[in-house]
Amino acid sequence: MSADITGRVILNRYRVDRFIEAGGMGAVYRIWDLARSVPLAMKVLHEDLRDDPSIWKMFQREADALKKLAHPHIVPFYGLFETPDFAFFLEHYVDGFSLKHVLRERRGTPLSLNEALIVFKALSAALGYAHVNGIVHCDIKPGNVLLDKSGSIFLTDFGIARHALSTTTTMASAGTPAYMAPEQIGGEAVTPATDVYALGILLFEMLTGRRPFLGSEPESEDYGPSTDQRIYYAQLSLTPTNPATLNPQVPAALGQVVLKAMEKEPPLRYASTTEMLQAACQAVGINPQALPGHIGTSVPTAYPAQTTRPTSSAEAPLSIAPQYPATRPVETTGTVVDPAAPQPLPARPRRNLAMILAAGGVIACLGLVALALFSAAVWRGITTVSRNEQTRPVTTPSVQANLLSSPTPAQGNPPLSGSTAVLPAATAYTSPTDTPAPAVAVLPSETLTAELVALAAPI
Repeated sequence: MSADITGRVILNRYRVDRFIEAGGMGAVYRIWDLARSVPLAMKVLHEDLRDDPSIWKMFQREADALKKLAHPHIVPFYGLFETPDFAFFLEHYVDGFSLKHVLRERRGTPLSLNEALIVFKALSAALGYAHVNGIVHCDIKPGNVLLDKSGSIFLTDFGIARHALSTTTTMASAGTPAYMAPEQIGGEAVTPATDVYALGILLFEMLTGRRPFLGSEPESEDYGPSTDQRIYYAQLSLTPTNPATLNPQVPAALGQVVLKAMEKEPPLRYASTTEMLQAACQAVGINPQALPGHIGTSVPTAYPAQTTRPTSSAEAPLSIAPQYPATRPVETTGTVVDPAAPQPLPARPRRNLAMILAAGGVIACLGLVALALFSAAVWRGITTVSRNEQTRPVTTPSVQANLLSSPTPAQGNPPLSGSTAVLPAATAYTSPTDTPAPAVAVLPSETLTAELVALAAPI
């Protein structure tokens, strides 16, 4: 699209904030969704291509393909739209860089083996999911691999993707020559093996810092004046170099995995991206599950015994956004840790606090039990003493003396009559001389007070 649409509001909802880049099919802008207050990516088809039925059909196919795909490593798609001036579709805005940008900044320096395998695993998962849904991407290349600032990896641009029910791509020349499979160049039927071939080229580039065919090979010089024509010939006829010979850090077995993925005949390649991933991980002695899903994390890497890793060159970690470094190492399992890769600091045990709290709780419980036992013992002693005091009779000395010296009826006390009051019996008392206590007289109520006074008088 020739006109600059920056600053415009499309469909009264999407404000165009800035231009990102232009591709073969259109331009990409960062826009702001005024309704949801989120950034989005808008891909606009070039005006001079919109009227081409084949291009328009390809553009619609991308939208139809993305509607079917919902995967952690595929850019989310939000719909296809048209205005009187242009057509566009919206997708999730990835705040980061493309793998193409990262490789260009490396200036020929390959990714580390860990980084290459992490990206390779994410793309294998995304393509495997697309293939299960009957979609072949047909344009796997670094420019269509996006990495955000958190290290997440996304596959994008299904612009020339086709459904498996089709026989060929809409445009035989669609795609990027450096990553096209022989059957795609020849306009033949494409299958998931077509993406396996391109994925092999991409893995080759990540491991070596260059593509397998550059168009400058001596064998291709006589097959066309343009670089694309010479690359076409190389894709159809030449055998790529084993990446292990270009980068000593690449195990020879992994190089053979790349070469098998780039076989000229589709049946000779891996049957699926999952099979290719398993073969690649087996070649370096690591479980695929040990590879994290984000770049910028430390993973274990095992190398075959016959492989010698150089010690003169350090592996620079992949940096897609220096101002947002990865700070959370991912704990994974593996057999041998790559000594050249940066290792995370050992994590402090998280169970210490829980163990301390548990021990404190046990001690507190024991203290409570001990206190309860002590209290019970004290209470038992108190109740025992109280019970003994209640069962022992108490008699004051004065009453005792009076009872011993009080006269009996035989000594001349007149008989009592009338209402009576009974004094407490004293028969339970034993005198020091073992003399039985005198019987207690029953006195009439009207003379009780006088008699008590008389008893209290000294003899």
